[in-house]
Amino acid sequence: MSPVQYITLSNGQKMPQIGLGTVEANDDDLRRAIGVALDTGYRAIDTAYVYLNEKAIGDELQERFSKNKIKRDEIFVTTKLPLIGNRPEDVPRFLSKSLQNLKLDFIDLYLIHHPFGLKCLSEDNTLAQDENGVIQYDNNTDLENIWKAMEKEIEIHCYFPQRKLVDFCKERNIAVTAYSPLGAPWTEEGKSVEPKLLENPLVLEMAKKHGKTAPQILLRFLIQRNLIVIPKSVTPERIKSNFDAFKDELRNAIRVAFESGYRAIDTAFMYSNEEFIGEEIQDWLSKGKLKREDIFITTKVKNGRVRSIGLSNFNKSQIDRILKEIPPAVLQIEAHCYFPQKPLVEYCQKKGIAVTAYSPLGAPWTKEGQEVSPKLLENPTVLEIAKKYNKNAGQVLLRFLVQRNIIVIPKSITPERIRSNFQISSTMKKQKNESY
Repeated sequence: MSPVQYITLSNGQKMPQIGLGTVEANDDDLRRAIGVALDTGYRAIDTAYVYLNEKAIGDELQERFSKNKIKRDEIFVTTKLPLIGNRPEDVPRFLSKSLQNLKLDFIDLYLIHHPFGLKCLSEDNTLAQDENGVIQYDNNTDLENIWKAMEKEIEIHCYFPQRKLVDFCKERNIAVTAYSPLGAPWTEEGKSVEPKLLENPLVLEMAKKHGKTAPQILLRFLIQRNLIVIPKSVTPERIKSNFDAFKDELRNAIRVAFESGYRAIDTAFMYSNEEFIGEEIQDWLSKGKLKREDIFITTKVKNGRVRSIGLSNFNKSQIDRILKEIPPAVLQIEAHCYFPQKPLVEYCQKKGIAVTAYSPLGAPWTKEGQEVSPKLLENPTVLEIAKKYNKNAGQVLLRFLVQRNIIVIPKSITPERIRSNFQISSTMKKQKNESY
């Protein structure tokens, strides 16, 4: 099996440089293709809501997870917000649909598929065609607010400090809230970490030295970086201790928190506890123990469901509008030898935005691609280079992009091509100083 090459995204997340594209494949062929790809060594799968294949991908992944052939944290899954979901209020709904289809708890990379929108006539009508087949465009697409809707809280703790992203936010006066500040042992990554943060010898040593508990040391680590922390607990002693550095239990926890001096409460719709929190807060307000302006409440539709967010098919000016907020981790665009996209790629790389190339072997099914002759895979220069280095044309074209630090997602359902496309990964280190 060839080694996997990775690109490190701006938030520190690692993304495999070679992935499997999945557009335009029926479910059976796609499941077979994914099986071959994973057996070959692929660890990235690219899909989209509009491809209508997320369920097939989810079925194949779940089958492999259940048989322990691969772990969730070994796979990097990208999917995309559809055109019919290009409204801030629709982002949570379509993300939920994709998660349900893929049978996953989180998406590694979620992209805005296109910088324009269509009306949502129904969730299945992805092209928004009316009864006459006319596409219904939405002329009120608000990219900035769609992007804000995609932003999620950042997971931060000692093992996952997110220094680059925190620094970026501070430079732009964006306050950062850290959930899981004591670690995340319930996640796949957290389960594999030893020792657990609360049992780390260095943490315990510092706690003993300063007469504190391990959680107090970990919270202080974040607080002294000017981060907001939201440790979760229903244990009164822990709440009191944390501040020094379900209904009944939760209300009692909030009561102890307020008595200890807490004035910030973090919740979310998916926690199914907002009603109970509201009851306890109202009780305190009605008795005059607190004023509403004394309490800072954070809620969200559903949190922690996306590791990274990015864009697809955006140009420079559209990206500039997004850069006013937290920057995208990835831009996915069409790129190949006939359409190298050099200015846009260079712009993104200077901004710390990784670039993914779809159609890296050309796009002969598009109107422009049909007019091009010779086809990329038949280009005499490409064939000459392939012969010289004992490669095939596809490998040469993929290498052209990979050596520019571009992520590639060639689409194929043919086992031989899937394996061949991935083989460029094994030759990259051997020929590091050599260009095709």
